[in-house]
Amino acid sequence: MGLPIDVSLIVIELTNKINKGKVLCLGKQVLGFKVRDLINSRSKFRHNIDISAFDKINIDIELTQELFFNTLGFKHVDTLDVDEYEGANIIFDLNQENIPEKLTNSYDFIYDGGTLEHVFNIGIAIKSLSRFLKRDGVICHMNPCNGYIDHGFFQISPTFYFDYYLQNNFKILSSVIMEKSIGSQTINISQDLYRTYSSDYGIQKAIKGWVIFSAKKQNDSLTFINPQQGYYMAKWESDKQKFYSVEKKFDFGNYFILRRLFYFVFNFPFLLKRTIIKWIK
Repeated sequence: MGLPIDVSLIVIELTNKINKGKVLCLGKQVLGFKVRDLINSRSKFRHNIDISAFDKINIDIELTQELFFNTLGFKHVDTLDVDEYEGANIIFDLNQENIPEKLTNSYDFIYDGGTLEHVFNIGIAIKSLSRFLKRDGVICHMNPCNGYIDHGFFQISPTFYFDYYLQNNFKILSSVIMEKSIGSQTINISQDLYRTYSSDYGIQKAIKGWVIFSAKKQNDSLTFINPQQGYYMAKWESDKQKFYSVEKKFDFGNYFILRRLFYFVFNFPFLLKRTIIKWIK
C-alpha cells in the first residue's frame, strides 16, 4: 500500500475543504518521499495545488502516513488491515459483511492506497467502506487499472466506481487515470473508455496505469445497492450512455517530450496494422 507523491497532490486537493476529524487508511501507507520533494513538485508536475501547509516543516524529513495527514489538519489517523503485521490498529477482514459498530459513520476521509484489488469479495468491501464514511465524508481509491496482471485479484475500471457510487447517491469528485509509462501523467475520465476510445485504448494509452477515484457521501445511509453497469442500463432504456458528472479535474505530469516519443514508438505497430488491414480490404 502506498501514497505516491503525485497521488498525494490529489489527496491534498480533495481534503482541502472537508472536515478534518478522522482519516482511515486501508493498510499502512508508504509515502517514500521527503517534504523537499513535495515542495519541489510545484515545478516538477506544473500544478497549482495548495501545499503551503508543508512549507513550515523541515524539508529533509521523510513523510509518514501520520505526519502527512496531521499536517493537512486531521486530528486522528487509523489504519485498517486484515493482519497486525504492519502495525494496523484496526484488524478487520473486508471480505466480511458484519462490520464493527464502532466503525460505522466514523470517518471524514478514507484512503484506499491499493487494497481493494486484493479483496476477493470486492462488492462487500466497497459497501463496508461506504458504511464507514460519515455524511459529507470523502473516499479516495488508488488501484491498478492496467498493466498489473496478477498484482491482485482485480484490475479496476473507472466504470466500477462510477456505477457503484452514482447509483448509491454519492457525488463524484474526481476520476483520473495516472499513466505511468514514463514519469506520470493524469488522464481525466468522464465517460466509458472502452466504447468511446475503442477497446485497445488501455493498451495504447495506459501502459501502466492506476485509477484514482474519489466520491463524497451525501447522506447517512447504511444500505447500498449492487449497481448495474451504466452502459447496459442505457441500452435497456433505448438511450445513449451520458457523460459522467465529475467535479474536479487534475492536469499535471512530467517528462512530456519523452512520453510523446514513447507513445509514437509504441503506437506505430498499431497504426501500421490498421493501415494494412484497410488497404487489404
